[in-house]
Amino acid sequence: MEVNSLSPEELVIFISTVSIAIAKDKSEEELNVLASVFSQIGDTLATIAAQRDILEAANRGDSDNDDSTYNKVE
Repeated sequence: MEVNSLSPEELVIFISTVSIAIAKDKSEEELNVLASVFSQIGDTLATIAAQRDILEAANRGDSDNDDSTYNKVE
């Protein structure tokens, strides 16, 4: 399945279906741990994406920040 080809509604349905399948036969404690793990994964992916954007902007010279704040990556 190509996630980029799904509509927003299809993506929500897919995520909900996966969540229901994962939750089946799990205790509340297990579900809380899994929710924390997936939340942390999401936060880490967002951090990586943000840092990539910053570095790419600095390499293009598009950054609104001065060079003393963000060094260009060579």
